[in-house]
Amino acid sequence: MNITPVNSTETYEVPQTTVLGALDAASILGSFEYQVAEDLPLDEENLSILSITDIENEIVNETPNNWTFWVNDEQATTGPAVTNLTDGDNLTFSYGPPSHTLENATYTLMVNVTVLGAVVTPTPTVNVTPTPGANVTPFVNVSDQPIENDTVIVDNATINQTGWADIHADLNGTPGPIIGYSQITEGVNENVSVEIEVENATPVLYAMLHIDAGEPGVHEFPGPDVPILVNGSPVQQAFNVTGGLPEENVTPTPTVNVTPSPTVNVTPSPTVNVTPSPTVNVTPTPTVNVTPSPTVNVTPSPTVNVTPSPTVNVTPTPTVNVTPTPTVNVTPSPTVNVTPSPTPGANITEQIVEGLSDQENLTTFVEAVNNSTIGEELDENESYVMCAPTDDAFSGLGNRTLSVIMGDTMLLNKILSYHVIQGDYTIEELVQLCENSTDGQISLPTAEGSEVNVSLTEDGQLTINNIIVVTQIQITNYIVVYVIDGVLVPPDTPIPTPTPTVTPTATPTVNVTPSPTVNVTPTPTVNVTPTPTVNVTPTPTVNVTPTPTVNVTPTPTVNVTPTPTTPEETMDLQLYEGWNFVSIPRSLSAGNDTAASVFADVDTGGRSIYTHTPAGGFEPLGESEILEVLEGYWVYSTEETTVQLMLSTDPVRAPALKTLSPGWNAIGYSDLTERSADEALISVEDNWVYVVGYDAEEQSYRPALINNVTGDQGENQRLSPTEGYWLFVREDGRLAAISA
Repeated sequence: MNITPVNSTETYEVPQTTVLGALDAASILGSFEYQVAEDLPLDEENLSILSITDIENEIVNETPNNWTFWVNDEQATTGPAVTNLTDGDNLTFSYGPPSHTLENATYTLMVNVTVLGAVVTPTPTVNVTPTPGANVTPFVNVSDQPIENDTVIVDNATINQTGWADIHADLNGTPGPIIGYSQITEGVNENVSVEIEVENATPVLYAMLHIDAGEPGVHEFPGPDVPILVNGSPVQQAFNVTGGLPEENVTPTPTVNVTPSPTVNVTPSPTVNVTPSPTVNVTPTPTVNVTPSPTVNVTPSPTVNVTPSPTVNVTPTPTVNVTPTPTVNVTPSPTVNVTPSPTPGANITEQIVEGLSDQENLTTFVEAVNNSTIGEELDENESYVMCAPTDDAFSGLGNRTLSVIMGDTMLLNKILSYHVIQGDYTIEELVQLCENSTDGQISLPTAEGSEVNVSLTEDGQLTINNIIVVTQIQITNYIVVYVIDGVLVPPDTPIPTPTPTVTPTATPTVNVTPSPTVNVTPTPTVNVTPTPTVNVTPTPTVNVTPTPTVNVTPTPTVNVTPTPTTPEETMDLQLYEGWNFVSIPRSLSAGNDTAASVFADVDTGGRSIYTHTPAGGFEPLGESEILEVLEGYWVYSTEETTVQLMLSTDPVRAPALKTLSPGWNAIGYSDLTERSADEALISVEDNWVYVVGYDAEEQSYRPALINNVTGDQGENQRLSPTEGYWLFVREDGRLAAISA
């Protein structure tokens, strides 16, 4: 809206004792051309909003819409003039139907009030002119940190509108429930303090930007305050919690307590092996680990530390000799062979296998890691990104090729090491790096020695060597797994393609049963049609002859005219107190299909019903608009109630179609019974990534279901009638209803 003050387009100052002109009288006049009332002349420096460019008045049901105003979210009671404002007040003009609220207003104008004397000069927070903030690209940055005083700090939260910095707990490598939030203003917000629910914190947390699209200053998610998307992806960053979690225990425990006992005898005997290596020092230092075990081997073990402390007395005694004395010979001998073993690498392999054991679409990758010795090449103290192809990706190589790779350890190690990126990156960080690069792509080194190319698709999806990264799974603080939908092949590494064995196929025996005795001759008196009463079995014992007893002719009792099976169909739509994400499973009958008729008895608390598109965001639904199949609707109810849907029984209709755009789409479910996500979304099988349901009774989202995955979060899970869903797709597409 282009607001034009009477004599200035800049910040406008008026004395505290005078009045800001309002606009509600303009609706009565039928035009927005309006000045302050005669008793408030302009020479008293009153602010009059003269016009709003390109906006015309609207009359609904012969009643003009009206303006009202709100001071600190409280509706005015003093008529059209705003009086008695104080420094720091939030003044909002709103235009809409009579008795409208801020939520369903057609237009709103927000004014920041600064009283002269309280603030001598306008400050950057009082700015009535458009600022470059509208062109700011949303961005969030947060560092690894401990939780202190139930709080975490977001280093930078840049946003192009008023919104929220939300902290999400981790849910299987993706953002899960919100455990804290803090409101942020348009522009750059630094060192944002967010108080969180520590009892629900996880070792990895996510900072994510949300808009404030509902009631200003009230966090409504689930609801209209959805995540901000850039190139179809939420603006978020994962970070590690380095301390402050409830389960952390930093006090010594009785298990780490080495006292001299008869079971620990470090004396020169054939059973004592003292390894002459830099890692074993037979002196009372932190690097000497004395492990009390039946074999009495002094090996480095993280659980037993002999450190010079008051609780450990390492002095020469007849039973415990841990000092260099003539009785201890620390010399190299052929009998002492304690060589470094690749246990750190083995631990990494075990961690990867264990962390992916419940991922049903990564079984081939887990088997490949188990068959390899790649763990020996990796350092447990380094950070790695492990790219894990899905089972379908491996299947694309063919069974014979895959069998050859699995049987060749050297080739398998080379391929797997090319899937290991050196460094610690989240998907969001790599997206940011690509966006900041000059050509939109970067190269990263792998454990194999070659580099992989990282870039973005047109819709902002991350790819590695043009293979799409589906999701990420945090295994440990040092290892993150990217699930990818293809197999990475190292440069100059030919993939074996064995010649398939050609097995002669025996010609199938064709049994042609002669049936000269069965003559099915079409005659006027015999109509052989596929009905339950006529069995035409070509066997010698069945003679189909035209006799009066076999007469299959059309009769009035056979009616092939498509008619509805029931004259009237209904279905209950359950609404809970709060926000509900709903849909209609089939078209509704005429006269019972508009928002006003369906939700006539629902107390929405003055809130609008919303739809959502990736391009337009949340949009209010008009009362006269018809509810459509495959659309998802957000409906607020002040109480638990049931709405009866009147389903159309008119058979002359085509199944519904819905156009999808890259990113999150609000969709509906299109059948009367539950079906799996795989069945319901079959028309966009190669396009969809996630589908997320909403539990209105609990006012929380359900875990995301993932395409091409089976299990608790897989495509085998069922979608339900009358529920709405968030569907994330990679590119444009069309979702088809699964019933009419």
